[in-house]
Amino acid sequence: MAAVNGIDTPPGGRAPIDDATRERIVQLAQEGMSRNAIARETGAGTSTVSRICKAAGVTFDRTQTAKATTAHQMDLKAERERLAKRLLAEATAALDQLHAPHVVVGWYQGMASEHTLDRPASGDVKNYMLAAAVALDKHIAIHQLDGSDRDAAVVDQWLEWVFRGIDPMNATGSPI
Repeated sequence: MAAVNGIDTPPGGRAPIDDATRERIVQLAQEGMSRNAIARETGAGTSTVSRICKAAGVTFDRTQTAKATTAHQMDLKAERERLAKRLLAEATAALDQLHAPHVVVGWYQGMASEHTLDRPASGDVKNYMLAAAVALDKHIAIHQLDGSDRDAAVVDQWLEWVFRGIDPMNATGSPI
């Protein structure tokens, strides 16, 4: 055993809790202080605080924790919604590139020259399609995670517009 503040303690352990500290722990818990705050104030471990309070028949009110957890979950869902909208916009932008003029650079005798094509080359078409598909897939995955049927209808509408050649970002009555 090692001595901590003149009191013998097991190796790696804390000094035993004296009766005055036990009473203070119970009093603070009854006043509504959180377990972690009591541990910080008294220098006792959180599990020790829990054990002392349990033995004294004192429980901790978890409503604040539940409210904080719910608020955090709502914040995360809102952030996922923002991300899903960005992914949908990126998918649209990638698909728009399929019908936009495309600049290619060619080299001849060490000199670069640019040429503008009416449409991207086939390799670029593949890359734009892949980028759009991945972004759309991740958009859908986010909405499946949150279980929103309304949002799935939005994606269905977006897909219909894309395949009919309508720009979803400028369509009237856009659900996006």
